[in-house]
Amino acid sequence: MPKIECLIERVGVTPVTLEQFTYNFFPVPWAEEGLPSTSVCDVQNETHAKIFLSRKQFRVYDANVRYESEKPVEIIGFSIVPHKDGRLEGYRIETVDQILKLHTGKEGIFKPTVKDLIPFDTQIDAWSWIKEEVKGAGNSKNLMDQIIKEAQELLEAESMATKEVAIAVEQRKSDPVADDILAAAKAKQSKGK
Repeated sequence: MPKIECLIERVGVTPVTLEQFTYNFFPVPWAEEGLPSTSVCDVQNETHAKIFLSRKQFRVYDANVRYESEKPVEIIGFSIVPHKDGRLEGYRIETVDQILKLHTGKEGIFKPTVKDLIPFDTQIDAWSWIKEEVKGAGNSKNLMDQIIKEAQELLEAESMATKEVAIAVEQRKSDPVADDILAAAKAKQSKGK
């Protein structure tokens, strides 16, 4: 029977009970004293070995291959909150900045309102998404800077479209033929939202 490695990093022995039998997983030989590491146990019961190996927290132990744990991702400046808008329920991600609070859902675009937001189904989905975004940006600060820049560009585009509507309204007052200009400006404004 193979030796099984428990990939959950802990300090010391990791006891795992399976069908009233406790397996003691001991730190790998290269583990440093007092630091978390993976652990190994010689599992003689074939059925138990198969059960362990069917879970992602365990693998066949190979003394030549050290387990590289995923580096933790520090997520700062975001919160996951319940979302309910009509019949849509789930979770959205918000920036915690009180000056420019932005929201996103599955569409992945941070906006200043929750209008038309499609929420994540679960908190885990939202957390997984923001974790990948932070990893892709390098850290939370880089992601926040990128989001704020995109939000400012969106707000500027909306502001420009609103100004075009106001100009078209004024033109229409003096020129009744300007209806098509007003319609075009309103269409452009609705695309920006």
